[in-house]
Amino acid sequence: MLENQVQALGTIMKSSETRTLMSEGAFSLMKCVLFNDYGSGADSAKTAATLVFHTPTMLYWDKMWRYMCGVYMNPEDQIKLAEKFYDDNPKYEAFVKKQMHMINELNDDAKIDYYAQLTRSYLLTELQDGLYLKLAKFLSMCTPTELQFLEETPIEARLNNSMMAASLYQYGLLALEKQEDGTSRYVLSDFAISLKQNSLNFDEGVRGQKRLTSYEMMTPASLPEYATADDIGKLFENQEIIMDGGTASQWGSF
Repeated sequence: MLENQVQALGTIMKSSETRTLMSEGAFSLMKCVLFNDYGSGADSAKTAATLVFHTPTMLYWDKMWRYMCGVYMNPEDQIKLAEKFYDDNPKYEAFVKKQMHMINELNDDAKIDYYAQLTRSYLLTELQDGLYLKLAKFLSMCTPTELQFLEETPIEARLNNSMMAASLYQYGLLALEKQEDGTSRYVLSDFAISLKQNSLNFDEGVRGQKRLTSYEMMTPASLPEYATADDIGKLFENQEIIMDGGTASQWGSF
């Protein structure tokens, strides 16, 4: 059953009639995929009666319809899709199936729009398969408010501590960077920059920066190195502690 839906949706995505179908709404898309019914609108009483009590099903296909409207904005984008999987039907069907799973995970219209942009980047740039899937997972994990915050944050921003920053840091979308004054600030990680370039701010372009499209182009985060007991012991080697009346202490020269 699922494989039939994957094949049907894949055929629709490649069809020259996709934009016409999108103009008819989510119900028509759902009928085409689930029932192989290409009639216009909600003209099938049997189909409507079958689905009237299945709100989750309708919500899913409403998300899929919104996603496809965002991805296939013009015929040129569809051509890119055909080129991406030219003569590799098994890979194409696997791609469509992954899209269906991801749509099921996304729970907000804004996330659907961001995912549509991410897929456009995948079709129109050299975005690596694995990184495409990783960035899609970030869309699933983050709240719409967090994604909007990232969208509005400049790539070169240095952020003070806040609950928003702390939350994004836990996802790996922010990193800590030591400043010249000795303090630390949050900065966007390469994952966050890639998410902005390939999804959240895709239509704005990269403005002269390199587009991060693969893991090989990204820099691993710097991990904090904690002092060991041996490290601490070395700090005391050849040091002289001078007690000043029991009220102050002074280290000898290093």
